[in-house]
Amino acid sequence: EGRAPAIGQQILARLTQIGPSYYEARIIRVLDCQAKHIFGIAVATGKTLSDYASEKIFLPGGLSNNANWLLDGPNGREFAGCCISANLRDYGRLGLFALANAKTPSNGAFTDNWMQQSTAPSEGYAGYGYFWWLLGDGIYAAEGVFGQFIVIDANRDLIVVLQSAWPEAYSEELEANALAFIQALSDYVVEGH
Repeated sequence: EGRAPAIGQQILARLTQIGPSYYEARIIRVLDCQAKHIFGIAVATGKTLSDYASEKIFLPGGLSNNANWLLDGPNGREFAGCCISANLRDYGRLGLFALANAKTPSNGAFTDNWMQQSTAPSEGYAGYGYFWWLLGDGIYAAEGVFGQFIVIDANRDLIVVLQSAWPEAYSEELEANALAFIQALSDYVVEGH
């Protein structure tokens, strides 16, 4: 109960550190993007966002376990901007699902070219798309609080997933260390070790 508002405050603090142009661009991008339609459809179908995402993403993506989604309050709605908790294997499956949809955009899970659009830089902040952090050179990532990462390197057909238990929701130093580790691991795997 008390943790959700604290996490939200830490996320807001991170967005504020990045700058208002990023935060405003993210809001505009989310409202203007097709992701808005997923949320609108969820409301229009009478399903919770969790149920709708389960039907359209989690089950087609092959997730095997129940995921938890942070609510905006006790008995509230899903906090749509972040905070899906799953196990390591299922985060990997989400990465595979995203990569597969980026390669074959007409498979029915998303509208045509949604993944390509979602990994394009936003107008206000080039480092963010539709819910993806853009790391450059065909690499994009879902980064979660307390050190959760799904990093997709589309050019090398590689997905790296990292689960952590950071002592705080976000830390620039821990993020830099995690991304350096992921990069080194990616290079090691691609080199055939």
